[in-house]
Amino acid sequence: MSQPYPHQPPPQPPRQFNWTKWAIWTTAAAAAAFGIGGAIATTTRDNQPSAAACKTALERGWDRYDAERAAGRDPGMQDPPPACIGLDKKTLEKITGEIMDKKLREGLDDAVKDLETAQP
Repeated sequence: MSQPYPHQPPPQPPRQFNWTKWAIWTTAAAAAAFGIGGAIATTTRDNQPSAAACKTALERGWDRYDAERAAGRDPGMQDPPPACIGLDKKTLEKITGEIMDKKLREGLDDAVKDLETAQP
C-alpha cells in the first residue's frame, strides 16, 4: 500500500508590520518608565537645600583647605558643596559672612595669644 506523499502547505505571505500597535506599546512603555522613575525620585528625594547643611559643609571645606595649606600643599579651587546648591544668593551670602566672621575672630584670637605669650 502506498501512502500519498505529504503535501506541504504553501508558505504564508509575510505579515505587514503594524506601526500603530508598535507606537502604542512604545508610548505605554515610555510612560510607565517615566512614571516609575518619577515615583522613585519623589520618594527618595533628600536634596532639599538646607542652610544648616550648607554651613556645615562650607566649614568642613574651609577646615580641609586650612589643613592642606598647613601641610604645604596648594589646595586650589574647590567646587561648591552639593548641600549649598539651590540656596538663594542672600542665604549664601549670610552663611559665608558668618563663617568668615568666625574664622577671622579665631585668627585674631590666635594672634593676640601669640603676642601675649611672646618674649620681649
